[in-house]
Amino acid sequence: MYDAQGVEDAIKTVVTAELSDVDVRLYDPREDCADAFAITTQVKIGFTKAAVLRSYHTRRIAGPELDDNILVWQAMKAAVLAPRYACPENGKTLRSVIEPGLVDYGTTKNNPVSDAYYECRKLYKYTGDKMVIVSIGTGSGLNPDRESEEMAKSVFKRNGDAEQQCLEFQRDHEGLIKSGWLKYFRFNVPNLDDTPLEEWCAEEPIRDKTTAYLASPDTGRSFHQCVDDITAILTGIQGQAR
Repeated sequence: MYDAQGVEDAIKTVVTAELSDVDVRLYDPREDCADAFAITTQVKIGFTKAAVLRSYHTRRIAGPELDDNILVWQAMKAAVLAPRYACPENGKTLRSVIEPGLVDYGTTKNNPVSDAYYECRKLYKYTGDKMVIVSIGTGSGLNPDRESEEMAKSVFKRNGDAEQQCLEFQRDHEGLIKSGWLKYFRFNVPNLDDTPLEEWCAEEPIRDKTTAYLASPDTGRSFHQCVDDITAILTGIQGQAR
């Protein structure tokens, strides 16, 4: 379990500081606003579905119907909130189930790179533009002896699924990647075996391991190449910024 209200309060503090109003809608029809979306999971008793929260209108039919009036803080919360389990109620369920609502997409799939790719293609209608995708993993390494058996199995499965999605995406778009039209970067901090799943109490060790990972030669080269490729697009050297 965790303090869901604490997560919500922290997000609202950030939104208020940045936008001066906590009740700003995610959807923004103004033409001069940057388009943004978040991939989350809609949980209902018995099933889950991927759900895309958008700041813009789209005709893409994918996922469940969502409230058009969702607020920025609600979208942020839906993108980071871990699932909570509800106890059996009035004999309707025989075991604990995930509470209904919107939660972190890792509940369904821990690497939504393909979903993000197709959403961007629909949004921008790419023709001759280059694309840079930066995928950041949740880190690898877990000491199963420190966690419950069920939780450890779940984490191992989701980490494996995430890496499989990474490999499949690169395979499916190998031609675009080799030709340079698609730049794909994957960063994932390793060696987190001594880091508990309660990451909030291990901020310093995680920061140290992240710094060491970025300082390694291979990661450093990839990181600087990523920055160069993004900068080239944003400055108009290689097509339009997307």
